[in-house]
Amino acid sequence: MRKSFGRSIVAGISVVLFLCSAVTLSLYQKDRIKGQRLRELAFFPSGRLIKTAVMGYDNFFADIYWIQSVQYIGEHLITNRSFPLLYHIYDVVTKLDPRFIDAYNFGALVLAGYGKNEQSAMSLLRLGIKRNPDNWQIPFQAGFINFTLHNNIEQALHYFKLARSKSDHPRIVDEYIAFLNEKQGNLHLSLKMWKDMYDKTEVPLTRTMCVYNILRLNIKIEEDRLREAVAGFKKKYHHPPDSLDALAKTMYINGYRSILPWKPFEYKPDTGIITAPRLTWQDVARYMSLNDEH
Repeated sequence: MRKSFGRSIVAGISVVLFLCSAVTLSLYQKDRIKGQRLRELAFFPSGRLIKTAVMGYDNFFADIYWIQSVQYIGEHLITNRSFPLLYHIYDVVTKLDPRFIDAYNFGALVLAGYGKNEQSAMSLLRLGIKRNPDNWQIPFQAGFINFTLHNNIEQALHYFKLARSKSDHPRIVDEYIAFLNEKQGNLHLSLKMWKDMYDKTEVPLTRTMCVYNILRLNIKIEEDRLREAVAGFKKKYHHPPDSLDALAKTMYINGYRSILPWKPFEYKPDTGIITAPRLTWQDVARYMSLNDEH
């Protein structure tokens, strides 16, 4: 459970009113910035100034801005999928509470995965590593992002080894290091990592991102398997199979999966070309909804 605060409610309300007044004044002076939510977030004081403004209620306001960050992400996911203020928000949160591990890990995952901003994601994680030198989770997250999202195996190994140097690291860190050293670039390892993260988190946005990448990798693995089977068939019979169903009945493949039942693989029997379905966030939502029902 996050740290509690034992100050009086009256004092806390005073701080809230103080900050709201400051934000309102800034909004009045900067009315060119459009969108109420964007304006409020744009005028968060910097981490250094806010520690003075909150008058000792650091952890309380770190939690408030953490909640704001989730709202900000949700709103931009359904609008423009742009997150220009996200790093600033998490910079504020982690300056207020430097040991807020989830803020580093979740913030970096969203920055790299949804925001496509690897540089900011890694900057946030490096800050977390510096401020929490005994924590294994933050370097593990850095390794996870480097491998699964950017296929940067060298950097991934660097951060996994850093996680392993912490006394309380779990066995899974050693397993990933061993596997990467033996099977660099293996899609199945990446799939395992996303499944592990899905099993370990209860954060809805993180689980959605995990499902997206689990489906993406399953489609890629199945696509490679089908193409290899078609190539083997063509090599022996000098022509492609008539259909994927016909191919599934041969020695070259033991059945096949559509992954997305409503979006099967496309196959052209005259050329033997296989086209994988294009995965969208709508597909992810539909997949999760169907699986929740069962």
